[in-house]
Amino acid sequence: MIKFHKNITFIIVTYKSENIIEECLKKIPKQSKIIIVENSNNFHLKKEIKKKFRKVKLDRKSTRLNSSH
Repeated sequence: MIKFHKNITFIIVTYKSENIIEECLKKIPKQSKIIIVENSNNFHLKKEIKKKFRKVKLDRKSTRLNSSH
């Protein structure tokens, strides 16, 4: 395996992804930088991710863009 993953940042944009995000994070090399943008108001998910994956930066967006206006 090529060891270039230290220079890669994974940015994952999600919405109510509590059923799949943990498995996804387990598959990313631990040396990589990971940023998650969670587009729901799920405080529990943020707390769980921070507890299990301490190096992950998680931004929770409280407002969503609405294209109907």
